[in-house]
Order: sequence, then C-alpha cells, then structure tokens
Amino acid sequence: MHDSNAYVTLDSVEDCADDVQGQAMDILAGLTSLGISEALREKVQNALSQLDQASSSAAAGIAGRGKKGSTGGSGPASPTRLTPAEVTLKKQVEALDKKLAMSRSIMRKLYHKNVELEKELRVSQVNSQPITSVSMVKPLESDLISSRPATALAGLPAHLAAALQERDQTIAQLQLALESARRRNQILESQFGAVSGSSLPPGTVPQLGGLGMAGAKLQQQQQQGIRDVLAQSALHLTKYQQIRDDYNRLLYKRTSAISSSKTTTQEAKSLVGEVTQRLTKEIQEREAEAALYSARLYESEKQMSDWYVEKRLLEQQISRLKEEVAQRDKLDSEMEVCLCGMFERLRLLEETNAQLTARLEQAGVMTSDTRTSTPQTEMLSMR
Repeated sequence: MHDSNAYVTLDSVEDCADDVQGQAMDILAGLTSLGISEALREKVQNALSQLDQASSSAAAGIAGRGKKGSTGGSGPASPTRLTPAEVTLKKQVEALDKKLAMSRSIMRKLYHKNVELEKELRVSQVNSQPITSVSMVKPLESDLISSRPATALAGLPAHLAAALQERDQTIAQLQLALESARRRNQILESQFGAVSGSSLPPGTVPQLGGLGMAGAKLQQQQQQGIRDVLAQSALHLTKYQQIRDDYNRLLYKRTSAISSSKTTTQEAKSLVGEVTQRLTKEIQEREAEAALYSARLYESEKQMSDWYVEKRLLEQQISRLKEEVAQRDKLDSEMEVCLCGMFERLRLLEETNAQLTARLEQAGVMTSDTRTSTPQTEMLSMR
C-alpha cells in the first residue's frame, strides 16, 4: 500500500510538472511574439527551471522510498514511524504542490493576458488610427520643414537644429490654434448674421420680439460667444508673438555669448556667425511672407466689405420698394372705401326718391312731367 501511494505521488508530480512546463512554454512563445521584455522572460524561465529541479528531486526521493518499502515488505505489514528524512521529503512534496498550484494560477493569468493582448492587437490592426491634434499639426510641420532649405540644417549642430525644429513645431501649433479660432469666429458670425435679419443696419442689435425672453437670451449668448472667440484669437496672437520674440532673443543671446567666449574656436565662431546670418535671412523671408499674406488678407477683407456694402444697398432699395408698394396698397384700399360709401349714399337717395314718388302717386298730384325719367332712375337702371 505504501509503495502504491509512493508511485501514485510520483506519477502525479511528474504529470503536473510536464503539464505546467508545456503550458508555460506555449505562453512564453505567445508573449515573446507580442514583445515581452527579456527580464520578465528570464524570470519565468528561472522559475520553471527551479520547479523542474524541485520536481525531479521530489520524484527521486519518492522513488527511493518506494524501493525501500518494496524490499522490506516481505514480512508482515507493521506500522512504522517516519524518519526525519521522510518527514523532510513529505514537506518538500507539499511545498512542491503549493508551487505547482501557484504556477498554474500564474500561467492561467498569463494565458488570459495573452488572449487579451491578441484581441487588442487585432482590433488595433483593423481599426484606423484616430485623428488627433498631433496628426492635424503634422501637415503644417511638414510644410514648415519642407519650406526650409535642405542645406540650412545640414551644417548646423544638433542642438541648434533641434531648436529650429522645435520652433517650427511651436509655430505650427499656434497657427493651427489661430486658424481654428478664426473658423469658429466665422461660423459664429454667420449664425449671428442669419439671426439678425437682412433689414437691420450694421452695428444694430436684432430685436427678436417674437421670441421674447428666449430671443434676448439667445442674443446675449451669441454676442458673448463672439466676444469670447475674438478674445481667444487675440490671446493666441499675443502668445505667438511673445513666444517668437522670446525665442529670437534667447537665440541671439546664446549666439552672442558663444561668439564672445574666449574658449570658443574660430571655426565655432564662424559657424555661429553663419547660423546667425541664416536666421536673420530666414526672419526677413518670414516677414516678407507675412507682409504678402497681410496684403492678401487686406484684399479679401476689402472684397468682403464691398460685397457687404452692395448687399446693404440692395437691401435698402428692396425696403424702399416694399414701402412704396405698401403705400399704393393703402391708397387703393382708401379709394375702394370711398367708392363703397358713394354707392351706398346713392342707393339711399334712390330709395328716398322712390318713396317720395309713391307718395305723390297716392296723393294724385303727380303730373306727366314728374313721371319722366330722372338722372337718378337712369343710374339705378344702369346698375
């Protein structure tokens, strides 16, 4: 009986060790394909090797105990006390079982993590990358970098080239923020113009009488939104100018310090001078581009102003024509009222004349002259 228990324990230990090692190797292979770190991989491999050594030593001890029991089992079975070595071996087997259970739980967690990582990898491969502010800035950055000559950064030191690239990125981000603020301002202005109506002169606040308190609240919200956008645009412009001035000032200060240093070689001084000249030339080019864009902006604003003036003139002409049409309609209605009153008075006169004629006929005073047709009777017959 003792031998059978020993062999069963040996078989279970070997099966568990083989099972855990197989699962561990499969999970390690999967995690390696997903980019697991080398330190974590070495820790897992060391734990597996220690587990393998402990399982082999425990299996050898259990096998030796089984052989000893089989050689001394010819006599009658009698309860024997465990030796200290056997007690130690039993404790090792129990500790090994705990390690096996712990390793199984760890491998199970690693397996679930591997499955989740594979799912995330598939989802990230299928789905497209989201559009962020960084991806929106990249076209502007590429435009700035492409606008810079290729030879401008070729002979520069690494820190100066990095500083120039950082400045270009900052300028691109500020330009993007300014452009978004301008677009938002245009949208709010278009919405405000649509609500204000076409018959109001420029600079007046539209009166939304039909909406009451809601209309007044909407007006306040629109005006506040426009003021916020304009303030934000001015703030972005001020920050951009301040950052540009600070950067140029610090750059000139650094270059002057390098040039005036006694420890600087002549080659470094010449290089700094060349870089300063290039930066000055680039600043002049940027200022020329800014002047060109300002001229284009002035032309576009002038066209918009001319269009707005023409629109206002047409609106005034339309309002004047509407007033003339309203006056003509009013005059026509008054003429119709006068004609209706005149015909009503004529009808009353005819009725009175008919009554008087009937009275004269009854009295016998009427002559042949009175029976002749009168202008009133002729008009009545015409009607």
